[in-house]
Amino acid sequence: MLHEWLLRPHVAQWWSEASTLEELAEEYAPVLRGSSDHQVFVALAAGLPVGYIQSYVPIAFHHEGYWLNEHDPGVRGIDQFLANSEQLGQGLGTAMVRAFVDQLFGDPTVTRIQTDPAPANGRAIRCYEKAGFSAVGQVDTPDGIAVLMYCDRGQRVGKPPERLKEAAPVPYPPDRRFAVPFDPAFFARRAQAGDAASAEAAFRHAHAVNHWMGAESPSGPGSSLDQTAVLRRALPGLCRRLGVRTLLDLPCGDGHWMSLTDLGPVRYIGADLLPEIVEACAARGGQAGREFRVLDLLTAPLPDADLLLCRDCLVHLSFADVARAIANIRRARVTWLLATTFTEQRVNEDIQTGDWRPLSLQAPPFAWPAPEEVLTEQCTEAEGRFADKSLGLWRVDSLPGHR
Repeated sequence: MLHEWLLRPHVAQWWSEASTLEELAEEYAPVLRGSSDHQVFVALAAGLPVGYIQSYVPIAFHHEGYWLNEHDPGVRGIDQFLANSEQLGQGLGTAMVRAFVDQLFGDPTVTRIQTDPAPANGRAIRCYEKAGFSAVGQVDTPDGIAVLMYCDRGQRVGKPPERLKEAAPVPYPPDRRFAVPFDPAFFARRAQAGDAASAEAAFRHAHAVNHWMGAESPSGPGSSLDQTAVLRRALPGLCRRLGVRTLLDLPCGDGHWMSLTDLGPVRYIGADLLPEIVEACAARGGQAGREFRVLDLLTAPLPDADLLLCRDCLVHLSFADVARAIANIRRARVTWLLATTFTEQRVNEDIQTGDWRPLSLQAPPFAWPAPEEVLTEQCTEAEGRFADKSLGLWRVDSLPGHR
């Protein structure tokens, strides 16, 4: 029965490729003999088998490269699936997880229960959240990147964790990354195929072929005039309130929307990684007093500025490159940072630089403090799936170290 379940498409999509029946029997032999820390169960509803659920001790898998930062013998991990696709989305999985969590916490030595669904498995993540789990970040496992979720002892199953009680419900599924009109994992796929691109090569390719599918600008649909209307109205006022004399716009892209933004007396420095973009911006001219430079946000010494606008940039960088960028900004004489953040994004996904995902700068691994101001862009892309897209304002000297 289990072998047949594992072959079903809705299960195989998220579980490892099913072995042969003989290999599966050999894999579960220690469990059946009672010589393993694994506990495996078939869930019944109305007397009929409807799902599979298991628990394990994470520290027992250090030798396989799993959970190397976990050292508490009281932690249990769980995995589960429903056998029948027609029963998905009816609350049955949540009920199964709740019952199993109650059973595990019946053992007084169990301190915490964890699980690790794939970032794109929005159905599983929502199931665990309804059962009382909360996402704490991402973890790199031998099976790939996963969302690490915890349910601690004393946390009432079925209610939001105490630290999230005041938060509004999150209407944005984790898999909204793929609601964009381009392939947000294009460069990761290339790297997996042995054709890894440097950051400069990736962004050059994206600009040259209009990879981000912008109708008005190769910088993408987010640079269109309708998607920047709020920002074009708000940015001059923000500069006045902050007393900004010099604004550094990095990356400036092709300057499509910024060329129509009246900054008044503010000195504007537009900068980008690609020389051909900077040359085109400079040749086009525009408002007097504007200058353009070739700068790498990760490594180049940055000019003094009161405000650094870093819109639609960190969303394209790996965690490591975000850390390098912020370290470089800290080294500069820059007072304020205005950066893209998705305020309702709970879990950040690491990516290949050049790819894209929504990013919250207040969620792990960044854990930045609340911004001084939030400018909600009123983004209407993807039928409102990115309505939380915003620019957050932080003092550079308030930013914590990247963890």
